[in-house]
Amino acid sequence: FGSRQFQTITSRPPSRPGMQRPTAETRARGVPAGLRWDGRWGTWAETGVQILAGCFVDFEVIALEWDPNLLRQAVSQVVESLQREVPDKGIVNAYWRAETFQRHGYYLRVSFDSSLDTGLTAKLQRLWQRKPLCNGTVSVSCMGFEDTLLPVFGERAKTILAARRRRPETTNETGFLLELPERWSNVVGANSHRGRYISVHKQSHWFDFASSFGRLVQAELALPHDAQEPRLVHFLVCFATREGAEAMFSELYGRLLSDSDNGQESDCHPVHCTIGAGNEPQSTRPSHCCTHC
Repeated sequence: FGSRQFQTITSRPPSRPGMQRPTAETRARGVPAGLRWDGRWGTWAETGVQILAGCFVDFEVIALEWDPNLLRQAVSQVVESLQREVPDKGIVNAYWRAETFQRHGYYLRVSFDSSLDTGLTAKLQRLWQRKPLCNGTVSVSCMGFEDTLLPVFGERAKTILAARRRRPETTNETGFLLELPERWSNVVGANSHRGRYISVHKQSHWFDFASSFGRLVQAELALPHDAQEPRLVHFLVCFATREGAEAMFSELYGRLLSDSDNGQESDCHPVHCTIGAGNEPQSTRPSHCCTHC
């Protein structure tokens, strides 16, 4: 029951904007020409996956014993309580982060699709201090807030990329890796052989999505050998220049992807992405990359 246990929970469908022309502000930020931001939403086509610059609340969850069922119950109770406390805010996702505090402590990140003002964050800080859940077997405390729409968050991605550029071994980082839910990949069923690599061609959804950040040399989907839950695939991309990989990293880092075109009312997934060196997608596999989540 690790950090990749995602739970998409929707109190109301995220509001998806219509397509907007790039503004002077987005051009000044260096946003790729194919990507358009309207408030918290980054769009690149009329339909398909979109980027959500969410507002996050981090909780520390302390359990008396390690029990996956208990932790799942705790997530549901956290979300139900938040929906009562902030009914006008849409919760789109809740997931466990990789960090742990102590033997029985975990980070839980809850994602909202709108801003949380100072008064509201103060209210949540007050209400969530060792709050007992699950008949007292779990306590939950609010640890902090993060708004990925703020400029200070965008500067963090730039700092990571600048640090990598100074390292001599990272002079040719044209590769990019993005984790996706298998249900989004269209390679389920007969093609779902673990460890298989499947080419992604021009005019396909994921190829065109990545092309909004720069010119692609090659792209493929990789199904990991391990059958982890939820089932994930790796979208591997090789750009013609490192600027394409860095542009994709800058816009996706720390955010959410949303896909409501797969038959579900709303489907959001936290971004876990990697940049790496190599002249073809195989070179961007995890063993050759530095991952930033």
